[in-house]
Amino acid sequence: MKKILFFLCLSIGVNGFAQISINSTNMPQSGDTLRYSISVLDSAVLSTYQNSGANLTWDFGSLVPRQQEVHEFVSSSQTPYASTVSNRIGLLYADTLSLGGFSIYEAYNFINNTTSDFSIDYRGATAPTGLSFPFPSSIQLVGSYSDKDEIFQFPLSYNDRDSSTFNFVYNNSLLGVYYGSSGYRINEVDAWGSLTTPYGTFNCIRVVTDMVSFDTVSATGQNFGIPSHTREYQWISDQIKIPALKLNGNVIAGAFIPTTIEYRDSVRNIVPILPTIALFTADTTSVEVNKELGFTNFSIGSTSFQWDFTPATITYKSGSSTSRNISVSFQDTGRYDVRLIASGGTDADTLLRSNYIRVTELSVGSKPIVSFGVDTTVVPVGFDYTIYNKTSASANQSYLWTISRPQSHSYTNGTSNTSAGNIVVNFSDTGFYDVKLVAKNDFGADSLFKQNYIFVKSIVGIDEINSRFSNKISIHPNPVSKDESFIIDFKQELTLRSIEVYDIKGSIIQEQNYNNSMSRLSYSTDQSSGVYFMKITTDLGLALKKVVVR
Repeated sequence: MKKILFFLCLSIGVNGFAQISINSTNMPQSGDTLRYSISVLDSAVLSTYQNSGANLTWDFGSLVPRQQEVHEFVSSSQTPYASTVSNRIGLLYADTLSLGGFSIYEAYNFINNTTSDFSIDYRGATAPTGLSFPFPSSIQLVGSYSDKDEIFQFPLSYNDRDSSTFNFVYNNSLLGVYYGSSGYRINEVDAWGSLTTPYGTFNCIRVVTDMVSFDTVSATGQNFGIPSHTREYQWISDQIKIPALKLNGNVIAGAFIPTTIEYRDSVRNIVPILPTIALFTADTTSVEVNKELGFTNFSIGSTSFQWDFTPATITYKSGSSTSRNISVSFQDTGRYDVRLIASGGTDADTLLRSNYIRVTELSVGSKPIVSFGVDTTVVPVGFDYTIYNKTSASANQSYLWTISRPQSHSYTNGTSNTSAGNIVVNFSDTGFYDVKLVAKNDFGADSLFKQNYIFVKSIVGIDEINSRFSNKISIHPNPVSKDESFIIDFKQELTLRSIEVYDIKGSIIQEQNYNNSMSRLSYSTDQSSGVYFMKITTDLGLALKKVVVR
């Protein structure tokens, strides 16, 4: 959802560069490879970058490149996530991304370039499961935005200002990983004129973007949030693909702190600030045949890599021979050499670890290693709640779950305290709960006890409503005009119980009860302009939807 405010454009002077307008044809397309130089902020930039207005001249030709990066925009069909995402532009934004001790690989944003906007509406990544055969060693984490991130809205012209919200949620039951990102961005075109960089001189508009976001992560039993307020000054030209120059920084206590500057450039021989040093380590130096092993790359002063193994009887489980971080499995027993070549600019360094990895035969049999996890350790009372069994599996293995205060919880969805897979629990009372799992097989037993592991809390307001059901319900049009009806669509026929409307302060302002099976409902509101939240209760779950009334 978005709100767009158009301001009256000032008339341009008859002299100087012409004022331009940016549209979808000026955006990167699949197949574009755009090279950027990263420079040190100099006095010419710091003294003039904030200048705004019409027919300006920015001369940043004194910038000295210190590092180069290449952004490759590829078709989604050329990414590892082609089976899920189609007709999108893929951009790799991280070889490895660490989320509170949990790492994912080959992280892509997927962009939809249309005549109305240039937006991110999918994300994809790959994560190791830590599980053994017959379970997959890695899985793909691919999800769509419930509210796309509109990077630019077209046409983009001087004195335009637009704002948009975004929301992304990924929830993986196998790994016990939850990742959500929500917030808003504001774009304001506050200047136009001539920009000079070491790459050339260009007609530009200047876009100032403020992005406020909050990322929430639940992984490996830990929950944390990451607030962020960043600002970008972008000089965008219709002569080259975006941006001609970009200055980034953080907003701290209301003050903007510039940190990096980059600009479109050609290939240059850059003397690195630091010498290139190749350095890596393995998770362990002894591993069983066909088991996955991770390698972490600590190289400095480098932008490209080449991994080699001798003998070459290995399989890449995550990444490739040119990725920063990788994980592999070994097909033969014995000793393996590992070599990493790290390159940066014209400099390169090689690290060879001889006989580094010892690969042994698979164990004939072993006792289980118990592990379990949850999406979040905080859950509202009265809701079904999944606890994921991550215990290593083998034949003739039994399980026994124990949750403290047995009279205050029940097992649902056909699960019980002896279920071999995940269990679903409904808590009828608030407070802290201990969880214990015991697993036994022919080779022995193992147990795991987590004290005060789950906190069950009362539902205080609309923020406590479980939103996993939201993708089954959609609302359109949104925004909606006052006194205009809008449609609520259900992806499957559901029995609607009630609809409650809350204002932005969390106060209920409208309520209606139902007991009807339906796939579509026409709903009207007489509320004044503003942002409202609808709590929609059905026989299968709850959904929380935001509605904008114009």
